[in-house]
Amino acid sequence: CDIVINHRTADEKGPEGVYNVYSDEVDHAGTPVQWGRHMITCNDPEFHGSGHEDSGDNYDAAPDLDHANGELRTTLKRWLRWLRADVGFGGFRVDFVRG
Repeated sequence: CDIVINHRTADEKGPEGVYNVYSDEVDHAGTPVQWGRHMITCNDPEFHGSGHEDSGDNYDAAPDLDHANGELRTTLKRWLRWLRADVGFGGFRVDFVRG
């Protein structure tokens, strides 16, 4: 399975007029994902994040996620465990590692 955990497209536009609000409207068990600008790196030129500085190259097509944020890391780990245990994926290939 290819996974993209360094950038992610958002679901809704924030007050800045760009897609930087993540809402989890999918019906499933567990904690819903409700992310905003704080989950996007502060130096992402397109998506107006307010998180920590990006530690890699900018990816113009989608907001760069702030991996220094503990909530984000916890959510991603929970998602990866779900993919392995519930969906049955046997392994992962991390996509666009430099971004």
